[in-house]
Amino acid sequence: MGLFDAVLGGKTGADHMCQALFNVVAFLPYCSRANYQDFNDFWHAKVPTESGAEERLNQVFYNYSAHFKKDESLLKQLSQTTLEIEKYWISKYGLSNRSIALFAAIKRLADEYLPDGTKAKESDFMHGATHPNPETRVAQCMLDLKAYEAMLPNLMQIEISQDERIHFFVADLYENAVSHYQYSGSDLKVYEEDSYFIDKDTYWGRWGLYRNSTLLTDTWIVLIKNDLPSVQKIVVAKADGGYELDEIPKKIELDGEILKAISKTKTMGVENAASFGMPPKYLQMIAILNTIHPQQN
Repeated sequence: MGLFDAVLGGKTGADHMCQALFNVVAFLPYCSRANYQDFNDFWHAKVPTESGAEERLNQVFYNYSAHFKKDESLLKQLSQTTLEIEKYWISKYGLSNRSIALFAAIKRLADEYLPDGTKAKESDFMHGATHPNPETRVAQCMLDLKAYEAMLPNLMQIEISQDERIHFFVADLYENAVSHYQYSGSDLKVYEEDSYFIDKDTYWGRWGLYRNSTLLTDTWIVLIKNDLPSVQKIVVAKADGGYELDEIPKKIELDGEILKAISKTKTMGVENAASFGMPPKYLQMIAILNTIHPQQN
């Protein structure tokens, strides 16, 4: 923010904010999204300034718009972009400190596409070349965000410990909404609230398999693709209360009970996707891992 504050007093420059600066300004408030459970609370939040006063978190939109007086759509587009980011980001990564840390990494990538603020003249940095087609800025910002996502594995080393992965994979198991089936002579649970619909061919579920030998229940993260289930992650419960993580995908043998479990997962997945604003935590972690280690997941 310091660099931005330093150039806000600037000279008259471009009529329309360039795309690189638009991206960074649009991303700035969203880096604080994890501090607010509700989007309305986030949108209307106030934060302290260096002077000790308070201003709205999204005041930066107004600050920049004031310096592009001919850019009549700028403020509206920055607000619209925030809504587009919310719909995209929350539905993929959910709302957690890890999710927003990933977004902050993307924002840092966007910073790199700005002119070098330590070398560029104020007018060059603040205004740049006028945007040739400003009505496309919202759509282009979202395309750029997805491009930054794809760049993360090559440009930044982001590691997630096994303990943190396990935390997401076993978090919030709700035993009061469980359907019971059998698999290889053992009790198989389908945790109904954790089923999730992606598209007509892709569903995710969290299942629990009771191991008769240990009297413990392992947690399965199950992908159902074209009606064929596979276990993508297994959190193995240990007698001492700890866990081990197995991340090697495994096939599930089909039988009548498994077909029922698949059907229940799909039915509940559609209901949950329509009712919940974000995917279950295990699926949030899957999405994060697929982004930062695409070749490993």
